[in-house]
Amino acid sequence: MVEIRPQDLNFKNFKDFTQFLREKLNWQLKEEASKDALTYEFLPEELRIEEKQLRNIKDDTIYQFKPFVKDQPWGIFLIELSDSRVYKTFLRQILRGLVSTRKRSSTMPVWELENLLFICTYNYENFTFAHFKGEKYHNAKLSIFGWGPEETGFRTLLEFNLPPLYYKEEFKDDSNKWLEQWSKAFDKEKLTTEFFESYKYALKFIKDKLTAQNKADYQKVHSYAQQLLSRIMFLYFVAKK
Repeated sequence: MVEIRPQDLNFKNFKDFTQFLREKLNWQLKEEASKDALTYEFLPEELRIEEKQLRNIKDDTIYQFKPFVKDQPWGIFLIELSDSRVYKTFLRQILRGLVSTRKRSSTMPVWELENLLFICTYNYENFTFAHFKGEKYHNAKLSIFGWGPEETGFRTLLEFNLPPLYYKEEFKDDSNKWLEQWSKAFDKEKLTTEFFESYKYALKFIKDKLTAQNKADYQKVHSYAQQLLSRIMFLYFVAKK
């Protein structure tokens, strides 16, 4: 598996992005191929997207990456946006047009809800990868990750989100393994576990230092250390916003 660095995420166009997918994530895409050669086009009316949602789509077209292998379980869709914001309602409408429902056209291809990967981009600078999980499209849980030109914290993205989307040759013979592996890109359990382990380590470190230097009451030290960490985290999230 190839190492991904922050500078690898600087793209100018579709060609740059697909080169990254091919070289860093091993997606089986033809080299130097155009968008027409690598994707199928879906029009908003085919997916029954409401007119008020059309303002979110650039050029009124949604693209599906052509399958890497026969009987590929994943449906991978590229959505070029008209601005950098990604709306949950908008994605859910696209989802509705791709999964089995009573009102959808029988001539349209259909996917299992959890087998769809959406890649949303604004000018190939802002990216949002999105995945739904659940049984019904109207209440499926949406998980996302992404980055933009002003992004500074890449650790989670480079260590937890993007690496699971690496394509392995064994996937063509094991669809379940492919589905399981790529779904991990949106699984926050590993990240949550690491966060709490780091939090406990930092809390103990601060308490030990304060206790050694001041010989203060342990309960007061514990309360102060918690307050300090909480304020540091709050400032971090404010800075991110």
